[in-house]
Amino acid sequence: MMAKIRRFRGRVLPTVEELVTEGAFPAQPVTRPAEPPVESQAYSVAEAAVLLHVASSTIYKCVAAGNIPSFRVGTTIRIPKSAPIFQNLESNGQEGFYADQST
Repeated sequence: MMAKIRRFRGRVLPTVEELVTEGAFPAQPVTRPAEPPVESQAYSVAEAAVLLHVASSTIYKCVAAGNIPSFRVGTTIRIPKSAPIFQNLESNGQEGFYADQST
């Protein structure tokens, strides 16, 4: 199949087939497999609020009162996963603070 000659400002432009065979297009980058994320040893306030089924403002109040152990990383508050408030969740193997209560 004869390619149509294309011109631009008096120059002859190469066809797509010529560009591909001459290597005008860059090679595709080699992608590495994604590394698994590192599991954190602490919850954020939002994560703790979801696990305990309370508002995040309640978590902030408990942290300020000293009822929940916490530490700061920059401006964010982190709650260790080993905190006593989470021990009930881990012993039951269920998500949520109210998981052990029957209705």
